[in-house]
Amino acid sequence: VSTFASVPLAPGSISPELDQTSAVVRLFAVHDGERVHVLPGGTGRVLAPGDDPAEPTACTAKDIWVLGWTPAPVVEPPRLPQVDFGRSVPTRAADALYWTNRAAERAEAMARTMRVVSARLEQDPGLATMSSGAWCERMGSMTDRIMRRPVGEPLGSGVDLAARLSEVGDAVAAEIGLLLTEATTVREFLSVTTGRVLSHLAELRASLQRHVTVVDDLDAVLADFAAIAGLWQESTVRGPAWRIGDTGRRLERCLVVLDLLEGALDLDRQRSEAVAPVLEVLLAANDSLVAYRRRHRSEIEPALAVRLLVDDTSNPRSLAASIERLAEHVADGEGALGDGFVESARASLALPVDRMIPELRALVETAGIGHGGVDWDCAGGVAGTVARDVSNVEDWCLSGGTQSVITDFDDWSSIGSLAQASASR
Repeated sequence: VSTFASVPLAPGSISPELDQTSAVVRLFAVHDGERVHVLPGGTGRVLAPGDDPAEPTACTAKDIWVLGWTPAPVVEPPRLPQVDFGRSVPTRAADALYWTNRAAERAEAMARTMRVVSARLEQDPGLATMSSGAWCERMGSMTDRIMRRPVGEPLGSGVDLAARLSEVGDAVAAEIGLLLTEATTVREFLSVTTGRVLSHLAELRASLQRHVTVVDDLDAVLADFAAIAGLWQESTVRGPAWRIGDTGRRLERCLVVLDLLEGALDLDRQRSEAVAPVLEVLLAANDSLVAYRRRHRSEIEPALAVRLLVDDTSNPRSLAASIERLAEHVADGEGALGDGFVESARASLALPVDRMIPELRALVETAGIGHGGVDWDCAGGVAGTVARDVSNVEDWCLSGGTQSVITDFDDWSSIGSLAQASASR
């Protein structure tokens, strides 16, 4: 066709401005050997003024698809069946969740012990000299135990105790560093709010490292730990990941109670006038003093205090309550605790305190070994250290041998940098 009666107009332009222009469409056809098939589209050419449609001179062109008068069918790709990954927890993630909760429980216990002892000493400086330093001696034993180190020389004065509390602050800061290191590797299991709380906790950690912590700072640290525990309970789906993390928390809580009991209840060496003040610190350090005061209006008695921390399942800080929670996890399929752990732990609670402490400690520590994990290097190989060893934290490796990148939000990024700084110290 060499001539047209009229050339159709379409929106187009051969200049920067949009206008009505003459346009033609060059169609394409394919011969299959028998028939000719016209393809649903072509090349559109804008005609310059005076152009012959058969021989356009303008260089403006665009692919055009002709859909016709009927709507084009919408082709939907086949939908894959939905897969539920709720019961899938990578080994590295399970390891990190376990140690995150253990580190949180231990750091909270150390911070609370530091806060209670500091407040008591500030309110009543005379405690330091009570019964020739008996109270100071017990506080030294409790702080050594809560830091998981052998009991050293007895503290003889308030100055010695203040220096010991500074060491507890360093231990709290180190434990927070471990918590942050592990938490950043499993942020997909934690809520955004948890990330913000951890970011604030990282800031408070700096004051502990500078030894400028006051009681109000410790209150803020404890509030953050309470928020983390609450978010873990209320914002984590009750699946394998939650059971693994909660198992770590309950095992560590058992060890915390045993450590503080062992440090406080050395009754053979205890002067009678120092018993009540020591028991008051013991209950407060286990966040159980209010529960005791609620039930008993008299002076604190050793037997009642021990019963509240050991046998009372209604007290969530007690050994019995933690063991019952672990029994629930075993019933739900948490097999890493080992056969017979719950029955043996329950039986140990019936023993006298001096026998119960070492026996239950051995059970808990053995159960904890079942959850021990390994660290991975960036080649995907085993580095040969348990998950708490953060010596290669700068690699931020995943078990697949790929680099972990913290990009969720600014709070996680700041946590990562602070955790790396912690490891370098």
